[in-house]
Formats: sequence, C-alpha cells, structure tokens
Amino acid sequence: MKKVTYKGRATAPLFQLSGVAFAIAVFGGAVIGQAQAAENVETVEVTGSLIKRALKDALPITVMKAEEFKERGYTSLADVMLALPQSLSLAPSNAGAGVNMNLRGLGAQRTLVLLDGQRLANESTSAGFVNLSVIPFSALERVEVLTDGASSLYGSDAIGGVVNFITKKNFQGAEISATSNMPTRAGGGKDSRVSLTVGKGDLAKDGWNWFATGDIRKQERLAFTDRPDLVTPQAYSKVGLPYAGYSEYAYPATVQPLKADGKTTTGTLYNPAYASGCVDPYSVADAATKFTQSTGAITANTKAQCRLSGLYDTAIYGREDVSFYTKGTFKLDGHTVTVDYMRGQSTLDSVKAPASTKTSSSQPDILAANVPRSVVLAANSPYPQALKDQFTANSLAQFAQVNYSLPMDFANTKDTQLNQRVTVVDKGNFGEWDYKGSLVYGLANRSIKGGQGSVDGKALNAGFVSGAFNPFSTDLSQFNSISMVGTPIREARTSHQSANGVINRELPGVDLGAGPAGLALGTSLTRETFEDHKLASALTLIPGGAVPTDASASRNITSVFGELDLPVTKKLTLNGAARYDRYSDVGGTFNPKASFKFTESKNLMFRGSASKGFRAPTLNEYGGYIPTVPNTTTADKYTDPTYCNASGGVKTGVTLPAGQTSTYCTLQSLPVKSGANTTLKPETSQTFSLGVVGSPVENSLLSADIWRVTMANMIGQMNQAIIFRDNLSRYYVRDATGALLYIDNRFENVAAARSSGVDLHAQYSFKVSDWGTFTPVYDATIVNMHEAQKASGEAWISGMGQFGLLTNAPVSNTPNMAYNYRHNLRVNWVLGNWSTTLSNTYTSSFQDFNDPTKTAATNRIAPYSLFNMSVAYRGFKNTDVIVGVNNLTDTMPPASNASGFAGPFVSSVGSPLGRSLIATVTHRF
Repeated sequence: MKKVTYKGRATAPLFQLSGVAFAIAVFGGAVIGQAQAAENVETVEVTGSLIKRALKDALPITVMKAEEFKERGYTSLADVMLALPQSLSLAPSNAGAGVNMNLRGLGAQRTLVLLDGQRLANESTSAGFVNLSVIPFSALERVEVLTDGASSLYGSDAIGGVVNFITKKNFQGAEISATSNMPTRAGGGKDSRVSLTVGKGDLAKDGWNWFATGDIRKQERLAFTDRPDLVTPQAYSKVGLPYAGYSEYAYPATVQPLKADGKTTTGTLYNPAYASGCVDPYSVADAATKFTQSTGAITANTKAQCRLSGLYDTAIYGREDVSFYTKGTFKLDGHTVTVDYMRGQSTLDSVKAPASTKTSSSQPDILAANVPRSVVLAANSPYPQALKDQFTANSLAQFAQVNYSLPMDFANTKDTQLNQRVTVVDKGNFGEWDYKGSLVYGLANRSIKGGQGSVDGKALNAGFVSGAFNPFSTDLSQFNSISMVGTPIREARTSHQSANGVINRELPGVDLGAGPAGLALGTSLTRETFEDHKLASALTLIPGGAVPTDASASRNITSVFGELDLPVTKKLTLNGAARYDRYSDVGGTFNPKASFKFTESKNLMFRGSASKGFRAPTLNEYGGYIPTVPNTTTADKYTDPTYCNASGGVKTGVTLPAGQTSTYCTLQSLPVKSGANTTLKPETSQTFSLGVVGSPVENSLLSADIWRVTMANMIGQMNQAIIFRDNLSRYYVRDATGALLYIDNRFENVAAARSSGVDLHAQYSFKVSDWGTFTPVYDATIVNMHEAQKASGEAWISGMGQFGLLTNAPVSNTPNMAYNYRHNLRVNWVLGNWSTTLSNTYTSSFQDFNDPTKTAATNRIAPYSLFNMSVAYRGFKNTDVIVGVNNLTDTMPPASNASGFAGPFVSSVGSPLGRSLIATVTHRF
C-alpha cells in the first residue's frame, strides 16, 4: 500500500487488515474494494471537512461506490437512499416533488445534497431540497453520506447531515450499460435504464481528462388494477377504515336528486347506464339502487350500481429521467482547473382520479370562479323524461347533480423538472497555502401542463346544464372543444449562484509534538432566487385545478468559515470549526463545532463531536405565496370536533350555531389557508455524537455512534389529522356564529423537536478454503427518542415508533415518522470472476395513526423485511453481467390507516412493485 506525506505529516490506514481497505467502513459505511485502497491512505477532500486529510480521519461517514449499486440491485438513487438505515426518505413522490433524502427523519429540507461538494438549485416549488431524480446516475463514482450535523461548515439545511455525490475523476475509453427491472406480477411497473459514457486523456500522464455521459431511465406506470389486493375492502377493513375504493363518480355518469335549494343532496345515486353494464375498470358494481331508463323505474338492486373504482388510481406514476453530464479537468502551471455541466430532466405522468365534475377536494377555486362544485340540472334540461320525472316526484327535487368522470388511462398532468448546473473550480497552491476557488450557477425549472383527460371544468358544467354535453354518452369526442391537454398551468424556478474560496495549510510553529496543526479558512457569496406561478388557466382545470398565485423572492448570503485541526498527542486530535452567515432577509447566525479523535491503539479508536446548527426558512416558506383567503382544502375529510362526534353526529348537549348538522358534522373537505409566513424565524439546533471503532479480530470491524439532535423554532406545518384529532382550536377560523370557516395551516415555528439514537456497523471478511471470500456487513440505526411539542411549554409528544405531529412538508401531506429500528444486512461472496450479494433491509413495527375520528382500530403496523439477491460475472472480455431478484419473497408494503397515502399502505417503507427480476449488462470499448 502506498504511503504518502502531506505537508510533512505521514498518513497511514487506521486498520491495515490483510490488504483490504477498511478505512471507509470505520465510519459506518460499506467495504470498498482494493482498487481504492491507495486513496484511503492519501490525503483527499472529505465530506464534512475543509482540511485535506486521510479518509481515516473523517467523522462518521458512509461511502458507497457506484459499482455496488448494480450489485445490490439498485436501479435509481431512490433505491440507494431508501437502503440507508439512517434515511427516512420517501419513495418517488406521486405528488411530483421527486425523490428526496431525509436523514434521521428530520425532514428533507434539513439534509444537504451536494454534487462534487457544490450545491445545486433546489426543487422549484418547495425551494427546500434537491430532487435526486435529476442527478446523473451514470456519472457517479461514489456517494458519501455524513450523518453528523455540518451547519458549521456548509451552512443552512445541513442539520440532519450531508449527502455528497462524487462524479468520476479520470474516466477513459467508452462504456455502455443497460438495466432492466421486470416485475414478476402481471401489469405495469417495468423499470429500464441505459447509459453511455465516453472519456479521453489521462490526468496524470497527459495533464488533462474529459468525459461525458448520458443516461435515460423509464419507469412504467403501475396502476392499482395491477395490485388490487392493496386497495380491496378487506385491506381497508384490516386497518379499521371504511372502504374508500368507490366514489359517487362513474363513467358514464351517475345522478342524484337535489332539494329545492339546488345544493343539498337527497335520495340515492342513480345510474341510467347500469342496464348496459358498468364500464370496467373505470366503473364497478357497488350495492345501491338501479334505474331502468326504458321504463323509468327505480328499484332496489342487491347486485350493484356503477361507481368509479378505486382501482383506477395509480400506485407508481410513470416517469422518465434523462440526464447528461460532462467534465473537463486540466493541469495548467500548477493549477488544476475543472469545468463541468450537468443537465437532469425528470418528467412525471400523474395519472390521478379522472376528471370529474365534482372535485371539491382539489378545487376550492371553483367556488371563487362561480363555477358550481357539481353540475346542477334544471328540471327542464334535455335529459330523458323518465329520469326528470324521478327528480321531481313527490317534490323531492327540482334539480339533479351529475357525477361524471372521463375514462382516461393517461396523464392528467405532465410534470417536468429540469435542473442544470455549471461549475468552474480552480485548485492550486501559493507558498505554503493550498487553495480552492469555485464559481457555481444552478437553475431549476418546473413546468406542469394539462394531460390527457384535462378539460375546462367551467365549460364542462355549463355544457351539462345546457344539454350540449351528454354525460350518459360514451362518445368522448364531444369534449374536444374544451380540452386543456398541453395547457400550462404552473411554472416555477429556483436558482443558486455562488462564488466560493477556501485556503488551508499547516501552521508553522504550532506543533505539540504529535504533528503540525492544520488551518482552513473560507468565504462564500451566494444568491438564491425563487419564483412560483400558478397560472390563470389552472382555475377551471379539472382535475387538479388551483387558485392562480404569483410568488417570487430572493436573498443574498455572505459567509465566512474556518476549521482548525490540532494533534494534541500521538493519540488525541482535536478539531474545531465555526461559521458566520449573514442573510439579507433573516439576519445573521454564528455556529461552532468541536470534535475529537482518540486512537487508543491500532485496533481501537474513540470519536465524538458537539455542534450548533441553524436552518434559515426556505424562500418558499418565508417569501413564497402569502394567502389572503383559503386557497386549498384539507387533504382528507374531517368533522368540526367542537360540535360533532366521530361518527358525524352532534355531540350530546351541544347546540349548533346555525342549526344545520350538515354544515358541521357531515364529513367534508374543509377550506385551508396554506402558504408562506413572513414571521418565521430561523431554526436552531444542537447536535452531539460519541462513538467507538474497533477491530477485535483480524479482518473485522465494529463501530457504534450515539447521536442526539435537538431543534428549536422548528419550521413546519401541523399535520391536519392532529389538528382535528386533538381539537387544536388555534388553527380554526370561525365566523360570528361559531361556524368553522377554514383552517389556518401556514408554515410556522413549532416550539421544539428532538431525536436521539445509535448507529451500528459490523463486518467480518474471511476465506473458506477454495470457496472464496465471504464478507457479512451489518448497518443499523436504533432510535430511542423522536418527539416534538405542539407549542412552547406543552408536553413532549413522541413520534418514535409512530406517526408524528408534523407533515413531511414541503414534500407531501403525509405525517412524518421515525422507526425504532432499521437495518441493512448483507453478505458478499467473491470467487474469481464470480460474486454474489444477498441483502436484507428491515424496518421494525410501529404504531399506526389510529385517528379516533376515523376509526376505532388500534392497529399496529407489522415489521417489513425485504430480501434482494444478485449474481455478477466478470469473466467475459470487457463485459460484466449482473442478474438478480429484488424482493425475493414478493412482500407488499405494510398496511396503514394514516391519511395521505395513495392506498392503505406505507409507500415510504416498501414498494408496491413486488418481486422483480433485474439484469444489467455493461460493456467497455
């Protein structure tokens, strides 16, 4: 192994065990191959430090080589992040925000994502995190995950940790790679990827290198018709929920009488099309009544009427990710200059419930536009006379409500995110100082357009009322004139621009006998911008309409920071770092960090750190759209808990202010005011860690790191289910009579939150005669505290092993959660050109949400265990072949009664894809 000297100080691996490089694994990560052994003993840039050092000197950091992704069956960065025990990331979001990284369950906006140590522009609508789908998968050499707070070095949004994607450095030749991920169950969900990488020039010999790579990934839509067991009545009943698989909508339409006020429904839903059969899979049989159009008779029918099926919805959205990355590196007169360009585009086809004329849950704007939430037919409308006779019979109704859905299997919105970045980096030295300067410009755009099935809701309603459109006809061409396919409905963009400089050197004369001290100083100037425009065309769009809004904000950030590395003795090294940031909108903040490393012997080391951190509110949270009126509705249906009981009736002894039960107690989607808040304060945090690393026997490695994070002024949105379940009246806005007008659910500073636990790592490598080398590796996280306060001074409410108080905003409306225990256990086997990996990811059981206003159940979500296996062969000339099976036991995600999920299951724990066969072929030219 190569031994090098950096500025007069020799470095060597912490554990030199049979020539296998274990230095990375010391920090809780995976074993890396011998090809990288030399790098482990050279001084390099390490995530979480400004001072060049041996990797052995880093804080707890997990390193995964890109080569391992294929061997473990990972087809996207979402798979990589979900496999980390410390990550509570969500799977690819059906809301369109994309794949995020969420360390410690503290929120995606508190995990900093870097590409080659530099920031990217954040996802455009949230302005709070990077969508990993836009990062070029084929350009990566490795990923470094620092699970220690790093605000003192990196600034805002590094409270939970840092994920640094490192690209290839000196690629030469050409390589093409293709991957197919094919589910074994029938239906959609196939995932495929192809990439091409070319490079030329040897940086060491020629003084330059250039490479470029292109990557295309396509994920087919997986409909619930392909996984019906996930949304059956039995699945809902198992977790104590009423079956939500049917709605009053249908194709062709169902109708319902209205009272003389033209608003209040009465009687039952009638479906004239039932006589000719429900149109499967769009409409299915549901126990109700039957209307016979030929005779006008309405009779009881024990079989069914037609209603929209929940199977129409989507388990996994179809998407396409296309990325391009190129980098040129040149050595010029003692300087190393690198110029790179990244372009990542992710397009999501969001097939939701089809267009309906009664979409109150997603269209509060319809009221503002004076468009009825439902179609109201006057008694003289041109519909079958027998039908109209039933509406007016016995003076039950003068109007009718038509519940209609368009039977489209395509996207009703097409959501495209484009993230681009250009960086110029210059490294070199002058005198005793090393320096690194960089210029970064990043731009992220998000465009949402109407897709198939999108129509103008106002024109649709008017056509039904006038009779221009016939809701009982299956001729969809009648709606061509009101199509909104391809119509822009939302445009958003963020940008990141920065100039950064760092210098470092050994301090002359500062040597306590164990080696010279190291000093690094840095500064950066940053500008961030944010724009989000919901266009006027979105007002009457169905489905998915929204109130037109305009939001724009910007800020400038000036930062100075430094780090001091001080070897006190041969065994003890102290490290200190500090950073001051001045934000043009929220003021200044100072954050220090101190850490130590104590090497008792070549087989035993102790380490620890303490730091302060902060997170400034994102431009979306602080300077985004500030609503003056309710601009959305609750994500689920709730009753007013002040007056009503869980079953929807009036509480005993309570008199309703306006005397109308339906206004207060009927399950309904309530108006919500949601958006930015200019009174937000920056979050502050304290992070502590203490760990031990040892090698009790040859070729073994053990580590344990205790950690604790405490946050004050935490920015978030209270979970809506918590607001109603616990009757948090401060969120209610009522009129003079006491009627609940809307919920004020804007971003706010929650009092505090805290979390603690321990990270564990163990591995052991051994040979078995002629059977090759086996290496079992175990990574786990145990969480013993994860809790928050509803308000300052109130009791701490646990979110450990159960759903928490806050939502996963800005990613989704689902409640956050922290598992008691997660692990990734794998066994690697290598024999000549053959290698095999068998891995298991496990998530412990946790308490379900069990909202008493929705269910009497006390469900506990079962543990989730997933096995993957792959076999690689590298004996072909210039060609590697890897085949495997993901989810060997074909295990579906665990069931849950928490609101906010597509079905009664937890998509952030497991995928509804099920067992799939994976094959990857890589050929080098």
